[in-house]
Amino acid sequence: MDAATRVSFHFLLVQRSSIAFAYDDDHGTTFAMAGGMGVGQLYMASSLSLSRPKFDLKTAYIESSTQFRRTNVAVPLTSEPDRDNTLFTLRPTKWSSFSVGTSKLFKSCLSVRA
Repeated sequence: MDAATRVSFHFLLVQRSSIAFAYDDDHGTTFAMAGGMGVGQLYMASSLSLSRPKFDLKTAYIESSTQFRRTNVAVPLTSEPDRDNTLFTLRPTKWSSFSVGTSKLFKSCLSVRA
């Protein structure tokens, strides 16, 4: 492992428990996994990112128990990805790029009271 390669671990046990692993190198490869339990419900997330001069590939997978609840807010500020998500960008020339991808977003069926 050279000086530009970074590997990190995270482990937390409080009211909730989680464990995470991340790998990042100076060649444009990043990989991360995290999982744990929040309020008695399981969750897991993983991601892979490859950046090369001619293309980028970004993938992620997020899974949680059916009873897992995210923080309830009246108006969410961002969309939350859920399950598999992929984005591929091809750069055939310096002046052009083409992207194709798929995104699945979390939809809450809970009503939130203000």
